[in-house]
Amino acid sequence: MACAVRSNADDLREFRNEEFAHMPHGQLPDLQFILAVRKVEYAFQCLSLSTTEIKHIFKQKSFPTEELENVWKNVKSLYEELHVTNVKLQISEEERQFLEEHHRNLEEQVPKNVSPFCILPPKPSHEIAPRESEVGKITKQLERLREANENGLSYLYISGNPGSGKSQLAGLVAQKFYEAANIDLKTPTFVMTLNAESSKTLLESYVSLARQIKCNEHTVMFTLNSTKMQFEEKVNNLKDLLATKIPLYGSWLLVVDNVTSLSEVNDFLPQPRNEPWTKGQLLITTQNTSSIPSESSFVSHISVSKGMMPTDATSFLQKVSGIRQQGVEDKVAEALDYQPLALASAGVYVRKVRESQVHRNFGWKDYLEKLERGMRTRTETKLIETNPCYGKSMTVATKLAIERAIDNDTVVKSAFTLFSLCSPQPLHLDIVMNYILNDKNLFLDKEEIALQIQGYSLFMFEEREKGTFASTHRVVHEVSKSVINECQETDKHGQSVALAVMSFNQFIDSHLPQTWNEQNSICDSEHLISHLNALAVEVENVFLHEEKYQVIKKEVFKFSNLVEYFRRLAVICRNHCEFSGAKVYCETALKLVENSEASGGVDHAEIYSLLSIILWKMGGLQEAKVYCERALDINFSELGPQHVALVATYNVLGLVQRELGDLKNSKKNHERALDIQLKHLGPQHVDVANTYHHLGNVQHNSVDLKQAMEYYKRALEIQRKNLGDDHIFVAFSFSNMGVVESELGNLQRAKDHFKRTLDIRLKALGNEHVDVARSCFDLGVVQYELGDLQGAKEYYERALDIRFQKLGPENIPVAHTLCELGDVQRELGHLQQAKEYYERALNIKLKKLGPEHFDLLSIYLNMGVVQSKLGNLKQTKEYHEKALALRLTNLGPDHVDIANSYHHLGNVQFALNNAQQAKELYERALKVQLKNLERDHVYMAFSYEGLGSAHRELGDLVKAKGNYELALNIRLKKLGPEHDDVASTHHNLSMLQRELGELQQAKEHLECALNIMLKKLGPEHVDVARVYDDLGNVQRDLGDWQKATEYYERALNIRLKKLGPGHAEVASTYHSWGYVQCQLGDLQKSKECYERALAIRQKNLGCEHIDMANTYHHLGVAESQLGNLQRAKKCHEQALAIRLKNLGPDHVDMANSYHHLGNIQFAMNNVQQAKELHERALGIQMKNLEPDHVYVAFSLHNLGEVQRELGDLVKAKENFEHALNIRLKKLGPEHADVWSTHHELCNIQRALTVERDHEGKKCCVIS
Repeated sequence: MACAVRSNADDLREFRNEEFAHMPHGQLPDLQFILAVRKVEYAFQCLSLSTTEIKHIFKQKSFPTEELENVWKNVKSLYEELHVTNVKLQISEEERQFLEEHHRNLEEQVPKNVSPFCILPPKPSHEIAPRESEVGKITKQLERLREANENGLSYLYISGNPGSGKSQLAGLVAQKFYEAANIDLKTPTFVMTLNAESSKTLLESYVSLARQIKCNEHTVMFTLNSTKMQFEEKVNNLKDLLATKIPLYGSWLLVVDNVTSLSEVNDFLPQPRNEPWTKGQLLITTQNTSSIPSESSFVSHISVSKGMMPTDATSFLQKVSGIRQQGVEDKVAEALDYQPLALASAGVYVRKVRESQVHRNFGWKDYLEKLERGMRTRTETKLIETNPCYGKSMTVATKLAIERAIDNDTVVKSAFTLFSLCSPQPLHLDIVMNYILNDKNLFLDKEEIALQIQGYSLFMFEEREKGTFASTHRVVHEVSKSVINECQETDKHGQSVALAVMSFNQFIDSHLPQTWNEQNSICDSEHLISHLNALAVEVENVFLHEEKYQVIKKEVFKFSNLVEYFRRLAVICRNHCEFSGAKVYCETALKLVENSEASGGVDHAEIYSLLSIILWKMGGLQEAKVYCERALDINFSELGPQHVALVATYNVLGLVQRELGDLKNSKKNHERALDIQLKHLGPQHVDVANTYHHLGNVQHNSVDLKQAMEYYKRALEIQRKNLGDDHIFVAFSFSNMGVVESELGNLQRAKDHFKRTLDIRLKALGNEHVDVARSCFDLGVVQYELGDLQGAKEYYERALDIRFQKLGPENIPVAHTLCELGDVQRELGHLQQAKEYYERALNIKLKKLGPEHFDLLSIYLNMGVVQSKLGNLKQTKEYHEKALALRLTNLGPDHVDIANSYHHLGNVQFALNNAQQAKELYERALKVQLKNLERDHVYMAFSYEGLGSAHRELGDLVKAKGNYELALNIRLKKLGPEHDDVASTHHNLSMLQRELGELQQAKEHLECALNIMLKKLGPEHVDVARVYDDLGNVQRDLGDWQKATEYYERALNIRLKKLGPGHAEVASTYHSWGYVQCQLGDLQKSKECYERALAIRQKNLGCEHIDMANTYHHLGVAESQLGNLQRAKKCHEQALAIRLKNLGPDHVDMANSYHHLGNIQFAMNNVQQAKELHERALGIQMKNLEPDHVYVAFSLHNLGEVQRELGDLVKAKENFEHALNIRLKKLGPEHADVWSTHHELCNIQRALTVERDHEGKKCCVIS
């Protein structure tokens, strides 16, 4: 007989002979009875005998005599069966004795062989985040529990949603526990993981633990493989078996992992006050928090639902993915809610894609794009395929948890239904409570509901100033939306949406009864907006689609309540500038009204008026006008022409007409509104200020800035009197006044007004409101005008961040901000970045507005400007032609703005050196302006200034001067002597007078320009640097090289500080400074300046920009004077190549390059090549310039020198005489160039005289 069988049979015999035989029948105490039954039952189980009858006896409350007799019969029968079994299993006495001796030996060895061990949850193949902060926190908590329960069990629960890293975190803690415990080797310790995901895995884990601590293998296997024992019996038997060995360990930790239901698992875990299971701790990971006991001296709970620490998360992403993209990992970690499983999936996916041949440069930005496109599930498969320890992906595990929850708990299902209709942002708990309480199928009170949902780990809760907020992780939100949609019928979905609308309105009634419609209290409802936007999508699908219109037709809710619900939500969205959502709610309210017989005309009018405002804000001006006129007709008919309710409608119609350009009717409607208000409300009523505000806007659009300012001041006075200094409406008045001051050139006042506006809006609306973005935008404009480009850039970037977040990446205000940032980058010299901003803005507007929309005009104009600065004159011309086409289509050929396009196209032609075409375009612009404007209108000055520049380039300096003077007179008259544009004209006039040789007058005009700019813009403005640069040029021409150097230094210092060392204008100053150094004889310094200018221009403008030719040219001059003729030749050849490509073969600047190359060839004794080059130069000049132009004289003079060297003295004499006549006429008899040509002519004449004398002597000899 086997040892185990013999042992159990002997136990039964002993029980029968020594205990049972001497028991008084029916008199056994309860405790002894229980112990006796357990002994018998255990022996029968070990012998594979049925225990059914034993269990039946155990459950009996009493034992009647008849029943006892039957029991004795059964016992007798069982003993007979036992006897038969013993006979079958009987073996020789020697073998039995041997086995019994072996068994005793094993029993003696087992206690001595227990050893420490550590079985942790399975680890993935990738790197594990150390999570030191969280591990330290949990470890300390374990230590506190152990100290408080030295001789008892303690429990630490780690809860969290699927993928929050509970298992790995528990493993890290357990590892640390084991390492610390094994420092003292006197008493062994162990760590064991029990996988409680299912009954099967839990049983297998207990079996593993029994083997680790060397329990009897036969007994363990018998228990595991028994077909007659249930799961509960097997676990309890194993626990009893383990209880004999557990006390041999000084300390231990059981990691009970993957618990889905604590209530189902709890009975199978070691229990408190169970004597053998002392000196130990349980670390339990679970999703289910509702069954976790309350905190006590031996129970603690830590939630890890929020995921990893941000720094740990980004570091983890870098380790797993193998790439580092500073800053982008932060965005990825945030998008994945710092959840370890999601982060691991992302890191493995990125690594695998980069290792493939498909996309080696795949990075975090590409991954984020996939997330945004809803491809999360696809990115999770690689982790599961490569890591067997992960049984499920984040999405699959979350889906299973949600499905299990909604199947078992109607409250949780109701909460998930609401979350699926809202955004992933935190939602006020009272709204959730309202929604669940509105479900008539649930009969629970508020407290019971709160306990149920707060005990569920997939929901997170946080306390804020405004109350408790509930939320879920993004993956939970995405999955719950999918699960709810799959399990919910269409009608049920419609009712859910309507219940959500009602729940939000109930919250408004209880929390925002007085402030929901007040813009000054807009912060109070800010937390609702993301949810109202998400809910609007569902409302549109349910209420505005005919096939889903059953919710309204079935009249699930009272009509009047529902209309007010939707109207209220529309107003809140409008106040937050969330116009798409506002439109949906308003249209739904309108549809309800239109389909109800009970509604009145005034209801229609109110919603029409609200919808017209929303449409106006969204740019749908014609549609807004239609709805507004409908509202006006209804109110006029129902209430009469003087009713105060008409005021709002008149004002809305007026502002829509203003946007449509109908300023006359706009003004009339605002004046009608004002008349009614003054009659019914009095002149100091706060609503009167609103109408003054509208009238000011009309005057502003009419360019009557003085009258506009008067209206704004009236509005401000009333608002401050009625509302105080910090009301949101006061901000609107300050904002408008700032715009007017800016246009009047009072930039500092404008800045003060805009700052006041920003302060009010920040206080009233918070940091992220679109009106705050508007204030930042306005401050960016004024900082730009003040020359503080960095300050402007910062304000524009703040505005862009808010607009991008609140309005989305493809909204029109985002495009406007991108345009302004493009302007700043353009002025900073970052032309490529400017171009990129403009292109982004253009793409948005093309997509949103279409190619024919008039709002594209400003971008075409800006793109034209930046392409011009990049030297891409062809593209510049194309953009300005597009702008002209838009204006001709929308405004007609005689509109005053057409002149602006002609002006820009004239500038392009001027830059292309097509001065004649430029002149014709400026004349067209002037002609249009003369038809539309007064002769001294300020816009006329632009055309006169352009014409002045064209005449100057054509060589007609007298006409040029006349046009510049006309422009200056108009600007002095209209703008005053200290306006920026007056300074600009002084500047241009000075350049002309410099060419005329009127250097002192040029200097005076520049000084006037400088004084204006210093006063208006400050001493460090970049425009001031430009004037310093030109003053340096004039001083250079006056021969005051030292003064010129001082001005260049000032210009350079400003430009370096404001624009940076790599800006194109810094190159310009180096270029001018190089010329001065050349004249001062410091040729090496001159060369260095030109080389710096060349390097900057090459970086900013590229190798083939026309400005590169100018710098190569002057560098060639410096190299030539240094005697480096080969280098000089190379520089001039590069200048020639650039000019040929950009300007064509016949441009007058080509002559300049040929001229200098000719001089170099002459210096290198290549006289014939020099002659050919000078002839080319002269030919081009004769095509482009007047025959007596001073540049023609240079070529004639050079040809004379070449012909002299070639021995053609007669031709040389003709050229010198021609050159001398031009120079005398153009430069006067005292000019140095006149003396030079006169000197050469004298030498030629002497040479000719000597030659004639020599020829005469030869003739005499011959004769």
